[in-house]
Amino acid sequence: MLEPGIHGFREIIARALYDPGIGYYSSNIGTVGRTGDFSTSATLGAALGTAISRWAYEQTKASGIRNLIEIGAGDGSLAQTVLKQWPGWRKPQYHIVDSSPRLRTRQKEKLGNRARWHADMAAALAACDGRAILFANELVDAFPPEVLLWDGTAWQECCLEVRNDGIIRETIRTWQRGVDAAGFVEPKAWPGGTIPAGQRVEHLSAFARWMNPWISQWRAGSGLWLDYGDSFPALYHRRPEGTLRAYWKHERLSGPDVFRRLGKQDITCDVNFSDLAAWCTAGGFVCQPPENQSDFIRRYQASAGGDDAGMRAGENFRVLGFAPARPSL
Repeated sequence: MLEPGIHGFREIIARALYDPGIGYYSSNIGTVGRTGDFSTSATLGAALGTAISRWAYEQTKASGIRNLIEIGAGDGSLAQTVLKQWPGWRKPQYHIVDSSPRLRTRQKEKLGNRARWHADMAAALAACDGRAILFANELVDAFPPEVLLWDGTAWQECCLEVRNDGIIRETIRTWQRGVDAAGFVEPKAWPGGTIPAGQRVEHLSAFARWMNPWISQWRAGSGLWLDYGDSFPALYHRRPEGTLRAYWKHERLSGPDVFRRLGKQDITCDVNFSDLAAWCTAGGFVCQPPENQSDFIRRYQASAGGDDAGMRAGENFRVLGFAPARPSL
């Protein structure tokens, strides 16, 4: 899979997850949940889907917008719950954007004709005339990150060097900082103004680049990003190795094991919600402060009562609400 030379982690992970021939999401993922390699909060119970359904219903009542767009719909469990728990008698038009052919098959098995599928956000927003309520659960973490290491003086990019004899070893190279570099890379932003030498962090600039092209097409509505992670600096507290990891049949793998079975296992990292909010603000969105997902669930599921694994799992998740700063009619 890897030719001789030096490859950044982002390049390797992108190929391992999305290469059309061997990528995990494009070719090899079977399903999500107990019988897959990992579970999401949406497959652990109905609490999250019920809360999102009530949140979305409130947004449609306030705005008159009837289109819902779910980005990265997993096995369809979340969409199924959102539609089942919809408080009103008139169901919304449900749209799904998902790049995985195998997961789209699972979604269609669950939803039938209750949703419309689109190749990308541009197509989905065009179908909604730019007016939509959108949300994504555990989407941001699925983008391939750059992995950076503080060498005591500057940030370096972690890479793998593939030698001609097939031996693979980790190496570092100078990080080419892009315009979407976030504030956490500044030493003064760290507690005490000092970054411990050897500290690793993940930088999901690939998500920012994915989001930028369709921002101007979203004319009106509101949105949610839901994912595991935290704001900076809490995200990296007592995590000198960062948060990069892989999952194989529900086994959590770290270190060199992340790059074994490339294309056969999920690779992920926690989301830096400080970065996420900064990218949304730069894109012209108004953002709410990130909140604990359990608090979000309790607020919108209060009248439903009960508790389940989805709510308990939410303690490690955050929710970021956002909307166009200047909605247009």
